[in-house]
Amino acid sequence: MLPRHFAETLTDWHHGNPRQMPWLHSKDPYIIWISEIILQQTRVSQGWEYFQKFVLRFPNLISIYTSDETEILTYWEGLGYYTRIRNIIKTTKILVETRNGIFPDSYEELLRLPGIGPYWLRQ
Repeated sequence: MLPRHFAETLTDWHHGNPRQMPWLHSKDPYIIWISEIILQQTRVSQGWEYFQKFVLRFPNLISIYTSDETEILTYWEGLGYYTRIRNIIKTTKILVETRNGIFPDSYEELLRLPGIGPYWLRQ
């Protein structure tokens, strides 16, 4: 099978068999952000469970902001790469205290947030 034909076949298959994940069609920047952070260095099958558990307990920035760091960390246990959750906590603090909990619109402002880089923004 030629590479181009293979890619087209795979793409056609994907469109007919999409995964049903809550973050794929979300317009909520919080949901997209949490899912992207969880999926860094994590398989989707493992990240799915953590995502569901995390957003059930912390459905928005305010719920993270008003929670104890120890509790937040317990929802991350087993996922590893604790820099990710610490960046979530730092970014939440910045967004709540300086932007009334609203994510920036501009590329440049997003880059200033902990844990968000150019690669992540291309997604």
